[in-house]
Order: sequence, then C-alpha cells, then structure tokens
Amino acid sequence: CFRSWCRHCVRGKGCEAAHSSTVPSENALPILSFDYCYLSSSSHKSDIVPVTPPSSESPVLVVWDSRSRGLYAHLVPAKGIDFESFDTVIQLFSADLDTLGYKRVVFRSDTEVSIVAFLRELRRHWSGEVVPEAAAAGDPQSNGAAEAAVKVFKKSVRTLKDALEHNLGCGPISPTSGLMSLIIKQSSAVQRLFAVGPDGRSPHERNTGRKHRLAVAEFWEAVWWMPLQTTATKLPPLGARFEEGFYMGTHDGSAESVILTPIGLVRCRR
Repeated sequence: CFRSWCRHCVRGKGCEAAHSSTVPSENALPILSFDYCYLSSSSHKSDIVPVTPPSSESPVLVVWDSRSRGLYAHLVPAKGIDFESFDTVIQLFSADLDTLGYKRVVFRSDTEVSIVAFLRELRRHWSGEVVPEAAAAGDPQSNGAAEAAVKVFKKSVRTLKDALEHNLGCGPISPTSGLMSLIIKQSSAVQRLFAVGPDGRSPHERNTGRKHRLAVAEFWEAVWWMPLQTTATKLPPLGARFEEGFYMGTHDGSAESVILTPIGLVRCRR
C-alpha cells in the first residue's frame, strides 16, 4: 500500500499530481497551444514517424484554440525563425489569429528553443496582447492540448490524403510533395468548419455564433467557378460567366474559395 507520509513509498511509488480537466470560466483568456509535428512515414501503409525526420521534409506548426476548440496548421520551411520565407509565415499565423477575433490570449508551448523563438517573433508582429506561458520542462502532459490537436490534425490529413489518392487513382502522395501545403491547410479548415463537438457546435460556430452555410465541394473536385469582379476586372457583356477548375478549399476569413486553374490558384466567391 502507498502512504504519502512514508519516505520510501514516495520515492518508490510516488507519481506526479493528476492533470485534472476543468471547465474554464467565461472570463478566462483563450489559450493558443503550439506544437511542431512531421508527417513522414516509412510507407503508405504506416504512420510511423522516424526519430530524425528526412532533411528534405518540412515541419508543420499546429495551433489549438482552447475556446473554440479549433485548430490551424501550416507547413513551414523549418523550425524556428532562420529561413528565407519567415516574414510570410509570420503573416500567415498573424492572419489566423485575426480571424479568431481575440484581443488578448495566452500562448502556450513546450520549452523547445525553436518554438519559443518563433512565438517571441509572433508576439511582436501580431496586434493583440499575448501572455506567454511555457509548459513545464520534462512534463509532456503540460502541453497536452497541443499534442491532442496534433493527433486530430494528422487524422484529418490522412483522411483527405487518402480520398485524394483514391479519386486521382495515383500512388501515395509523398510528405514532401507540394500538394501537402494545400492538403494541410484544407484539413485544418475542415476541422474548424465541420467538427461538431458534444455541445452540438463546430469551432466555427463557437467562435462566430453561427453555423457555416456557404457552399463547399470535395477537395480537388471539378467545379464551375465565377471570377471575382471589380471595377478593374469586370467581365465583358459577352464574356463567359463561369470557368472550369478544381476546388482546393476555403480562403480563411472570407466568403471565398480557392480554385486551381491552368494559370494557377485563384479565389472566387462561394
């Protein structure tokens, strides 16, 4: 039997205090948990991630929002801040935070030097107020929300990737393929828009107060799309109103979709 007052019981049988889950109050700050992950596997039938990922593979930075229970994820060139497209990556994550509408949040991560450095820069570039909170060193449960989000994210990526491979009749899509950035972006968007929780609401509904009712299609599905019209790009009277393309997902923070065309990716109204 175990006795907390016994020195030898504590040394031989002791364990850390349980991390009990509590329902945060309405006034609690939303916690944004960050974590890196890799999507490599030894074969298309396995999801084993090697201890040292291939040097050619880029990591994915996953963000979990405690309030809406939604996630964001982007493929990044490398961990940390030392890569050429760093400014673009910072802008992507700043835009994600803007879509949440929060003015004050908590940043939570593990103590890895690369992610701490990235979050320090993100705090500088984002307009909102950030309260930093590092997870306890050597305690994987202290950043458990991010680790759980990574599992949810990988399930979504596997599902979308498998459906795309089946529909295209192609072999396994490599983790280093350029398609992965689009698959990753759409996988996290699908989770936010359609993952219904025990309360009967999706992350999008918790965050905005309304259901997502705009039209969507399956990833890479052939669709008809209408080009966006402005005073500078107004369609001629006899010009075609719709064009053929392939649906590549939603455009965050707007009522627009991303379409693959012969000239590249374009946006259109949903």
